[in-house]
Amino acid sequence: MKRILGNTSTAFMIIAAVLLENSYYSQSTLKGHVTEQNSGKKPVAGVMVKSLGANSVVSSNSGEFVLTFQDRLPGMNAVLRVEKEGWEVVNEKELSTLIPATPDESRFKIIVCKVGTLEKSKKEYYTITDKYIQQEYQRKMNVLNKEKEGWQQEAARLGEQFESLQKQLEKMADEYSRINLDDATDIERQAIGLFKSGKIDESIQLRESLNSGEEIKKNIDVKAKADSAIALHTRNIKALANDYILKFDFINAEKSLEELVLTDTTNADNLFEFAEYLYNQNQHKKSIYFYQSLIGLVETESEIACVQTMLGILYREQNDYSAAIAALQRALEIYEGIDMVSVVSYEEEVAGAETNLGNLYTEQNDYSSALAAFKRALEIRERLFKRHPKKYEPGLANVNINLGCLYFNNNAYSFALLAFQRALEISERLAKENPEKFKPSVAMTQNNLGGVYYVQNDFPAALAAYKKALEIRECLAENNPQVYEPDVADTQCNLGILYSNFKEYEPAVEAFQNALEIYERFAKKNPEKYELDVAKVQDNLGILYSDFNEYEPAIEAYQNALEIYERFAKKNPEKYERDVADIYN
Repeated sequence: MKRILGNTSTAFMIIAAVLLENSYYSQSTLKGHVTEQNSGKKPVAGVMVKSLGANSVVSSNSGEFVLTFQDRLPGMNAVLRVEKEGWEVVNEKELSTLIPATPDESRFKIIVCKVGTLEKSKKEYYTITDKYIQQEYQRKMNVLNKEKEGWQQEAARLGEQFESLQKQLEKMADEYSRINLDDATDIERQAIGLFKSGKIDESIQLRESLNSGEEIKKNIDVKAKADSAIALHTRNIKALANDYILKFDFINAEKSLEELVLTDTTNADNLFEFAEYLYNQNQHKKSIYFYQSLIGLVETESEIACVQTMLGILYREQNDYSAAIAALQRALEIYEGIDMVSVVSYEEEVAGAETNLGNLYTEQNDYSSALAAFKRALEIRERLFKRHPKKYEPGLANVNINLGCLYFNNNAYSFALLAFQRALEISERLAKENPEKFKPSVAMTQNNLGGVYYVQNDFPAALAAYKKALEIRECLAENNPQVYEPDVADTQCNLGILYSNFKEYEPAVEAFQNALEIYERFAKKNPEKYELDVAKVQDNLGILYSDFNEYEPAIEAYQNALEIYERFAKKNPEKYERDVADIYN
């Protein structure tokens, strides 16, 4: 069974500074204006702007607003909250600012768009980037010299990079959708136009021509006078890195982002993005280094908690469970102790930290601690769901899947069934509105339900669940085989076990053979990841053939499994010698 991680969001959560009690602070003001994205700076009236410690104001017909802070000095932090029915904020990550000493010269910009615009743009960019990486992946696979020694390892590396890219597409599409062309230069507009028309090579050439790394270096010493230039070239380097990524040029992408970080080591946002990029590229040790560098740089409690959460996840990947639990517990303590401006936002982070802790305890076989953590996460997510069902349904489904897996692995099958059924109900509802995003979750939950029905000896229900999972996964694999074919093999293997135990020989053999064909194909490219799956299917085939007195194919299947297990046992005898013994037995 597969588990879904809790909320591991890497975006900084920002809160307003707590008001100090000193009564001698004077009034200060923050002036700004609200415009519509990509409209030629068209002002938007009637937008409510709020901030802790200031009056609430509504933008005028010219889009202007003025916030007046009581007992606050210039230089103090302020976080703005923006509301208008039917509209959403485009630059929401920039709603934290310092109160300026000269309000008339430092006007704050808020960019908004009509509800649905961002989602539509995001889907458009997602389609463009997805199509391009599919083409680039296929092109790179086609040019591999299969006569050259080591080509299988290169193919496996490309496959892993492709899988990693698939996970990053949604974030990249979201970044592209928030670009405001009103603030872009002519070259940026040209690059974006080329990108949207699928001419990514030309977009890269145009962005390379800006030589942004050198430009940032030239301007960093006079940053106070050159903020716009730094912002331009920072945007350009990030966009250039994204374009390199789409071409599977991860070396230049990393060089670009690292150059940005080393050019201005005080910029926490750039440092955080680079650490996140390294995490997505499975460079966990290097990612830990940069996340640790952030601890002394970030200031707010929420930022520290976010860094600790990511460190906890990374320590877990390194199998350093004591450090992982310590980091996640520290994050949890911070979230629970924050004097919350937005209770809902921090409750979601607490639920994510609890879920990650639950997963850690699960891996350490600490059932009671894992159960307690998942139940605390579930309680919070149920509460969030009641407030805003559509927004918090995915998180509620995820924690139910985690709980279901925990119950299942500890033989609490009736509880597992309830948890998976709740997850399925939510996932199916979400998949009707956004099938591309949520159908994989529906398939996973159906697959898990099949496992519960199987151990309860409910053959018809198990068969129906596995077939539904298989139908969805085969459909997903048609468009994206590299990502979803292993899931197809997982369900085929489960079907084979189900048919075997109910003495249905022919469909069992067919299911196992289907799974084996996929696993063997993937094992040629990535033996470390998929050879054990091959061994498990061969072992199951051996059992099946034996039960039906097919001794020759049974011996062959057992020998195939044994060869793999013995090879793995040489590297890790404690883990795999029992499998070797089982085959001999």
